[in-house]
Amino acid sequence: MSGIEGRKAIVLISSGVDTFSKLTFDKTRKILQEDGVPIYGIGLMQTLRILMESRMGPIQSMDFLQADNQMRTFASETGGQSFFPRFQGEFGEIFQQIHQALRNQYVLTYSPSNKTHDGSYRKIKVQLVDLNGIPASEDEKGKPIKYTILAKAGYKAPRAIE
Repeated sequence: MSGIEGRKAIVLISSGVDTFSKLTFDKTRKILQEDGVPIYGIGLMQTLRILMESRMGPIQSMDFLQADNQMRTFASETGGQSFFPRFQGEFGEIFQQIHQALRNQYVLTYSPSNKTHDGSYRKIKVQLVDLNGIPASEDEKGKPIKYTILAKAGYKAPRAIE
């Protein structure tokens, strides 16, 4: 997606079950980590799974669980979100949440202390902290903070120019 200008996001509407992929989960995950495009995954199989649970064998059940976990991983590592609606009526709220997430963003930048250009993947953690550096859970009036932080799990360091 590097050829597309502007902010980008992927809304993935899928069962999540892998059928005939050309890339493995690990290769896909690595590409997503490098691109930095948030993925908003919407799983379509929740209702069917609930209806079919008594008729599914353990392998089918495991396929669905693995599919959900892969979508969750793609979403969380790219700074997106994953949704698993059980009813058709939930889609409106899901699309509204995605819309709000894309419209209400802050961009934070930093300079890493590790300046090595080795192309390695480096994990990052974004937290809301108070003035003393303690993770914040209440505002100055003692009310619980209602913020949600969605951030990439890391980034790929640049490689040295050869």
